[in-house]
Amino acid sequence: MDYQLIKHIEKLIQKLQSTNANTRYEACEYLRVAPEITPEAIKALQQALNDSNTDVVEAAKAALKMHSQPAISQKKENKSDVLQDVPGMGEDIKFLRNIAQPVPDKNSNGVASVLRVISILTYIGGFFYGIVLGFVTAGYGSTGFSFITALIYWIAAFISGTIFLGFSEIINLLQQIVDK
Repeated sequence: MDYQLIKHIEKLIQKLQSTNANTRYEACEYLRVAPEITPEAIKALQQALNDSNTDVVEAAKAALKMHSQPAISQKKENKSDVLQDVPGMGEDIKFLRNIAQPVPDKNSNGVASVLRVISILTYIGGFFYGIVLGFVTAGYGSTGFSFITALIYWIAAFISGTIFLGFSEIINLLQQIVDK
């Protein structure tokens, strides 16, 4: 186990002894998302099962369950996996928060995925439609190509596709906010 991680876990064990229930709860949450914890942390979490605050008890159960404690058979709470800054937790805890961040899934929302596909189809379709109309408007029986007509359709397709892509990204960002 990494030395820095051990030091962070030791500080979190100290936070579990705090008189502030929010600090104890957050320490349990940090321990829950830690990649691994020490036997001392497991003992401290087991002691937190007797806490007077029910939220701390539930957070301790979730942390113990996350670190393979079969004695805890409580259903895991649907808490966010993204840790938030907590006043008084200190700079050193940011290390745990950074390693606990989930990797965002670019296709996490179905509507955003559909809009992304529509934007790609708009880019491709607009390009080919511009080429076809560039030849058609050059004149019947003519072998020329009207670049101006094609350019108008290419620009329109680019703008439309970009709008769809923008909406897709907005929906993805909103989904990430909701997931937190």
